[in-house]
Amino acid sequence: MRTIAIEILRPSEQRPFRGASVASSTTKVRCSSYDALRQSKTLVVLMLDRRGRVGEVPLILGYAGLLPQIAALATCFFDSGASVGARFAFGYGVLILSFIGGIWWGFAMRTPPAEEDSHPQTAVSSIAVVPSLVAALLILLLIAGTIPLNWGLVALGSVILTTLLVDRQLVAWELTPTSWMSLRVPLSVGLGTLTILCGVIS
Repeated sequence: MRTIAIEILRPSEQRPFRGASVASSTTKVRCSSYDALRQSKTLVVLMLDRRGRVGEVPLILGYAGLLPQIAALATCFFDSGASVGARFAFGYGVLILSFIGGIWWGFAMRTPPAEEDSHPQTAVSSIAVVPSLVAALLILLLIAGTIPLNWGLVALGSVILTTLLVDRQLVAWELTPTSWMSLRVPLSVGLGTLTILCGVIS
């Protein structure tokens, strides 16, 4: 059986709903067929949970995404005199950081407007652009010579680790697929730690 959210619409309790006046009270039930609902004289709207879940393929691809940073760390370790590994680690890190922001932006587009829910689209979309802005700032500081490459890597890895705080909030708002943190925690901890180690070794 699966849990389905059922919105019961009563003529006596009316509210605007996409251009129509209907009533509503929402509850969660468990059912295996819709026979009882078809026999009922009460109008109901079924709202299936479409959040989905994290499957095996995203997990495999996600873990594979750590391989470039592992290679960069190995390059930093075995050829510490050159900066190729450190530069690649920085470039890959800011790329993934911006990618995380893009994922959050996709979640933001699924949130209701401010007047309909406690986690408005404005707030989530505002958070979603922060990773790209931080990545751009680190690139600018590095190009300007304000910070050395190793400190930039340490800062970048720390920012990647802190993205988990936002993911936890998105999970609390039920905007993510189920078992989302089982994907995000190992990937962010892994990438953040590898990036910091590149900065320490280089």
